[in-house]
This record gives sequence, structure tokens and C-alpha cells, in this order.
Amino acid sequence: MKSRLIQETVPYKGAMDMLECSRGKICELCKSGELVSIIHAGKRRIYIDSIEAYSVRIREKAMKVKT
Repeated sequence: MKSRLIQETVPYKGAMDMLECSRGKICELCKSGELVSIIHAGKRRIYIDSIEAYSVRIREKAMKVKT
């Protein structure tokens, strides 16, 4: 059974797929605090809920621009 930590996080590739962006963009978002990440077993993992929250923020920002 996978730990809860692993179930609630994805590696860079998972975040890249979810946001359809490059590894560099994911690194930038982690460094700026837009995405919350940890290092586990020597590998960075990004919390899925922070990816979802970021997605909501950029969607809301896009909607404000349109109105």
C-alpha cells in the first residue's frame, strides 16, 4: 500500500501532464510558492491539491481579464 504522502503528490512529470507545461515552468512555480512541493526519497513531489488550487487561480484570473 502506498503512503498517503505518495497518494497526495505527483512527480514533476505528473504535474507537467496536469498543467500541460514544461519541467522548467513547474520548477519556477515551486520556487515561487505557487505550487507546494516536498522532497521525498531524494525526489521532488508536488501536492495535487496545490496544482488544483493553482489551476483555479489562473482560471479566475483569465475570467477577470475577459470581463
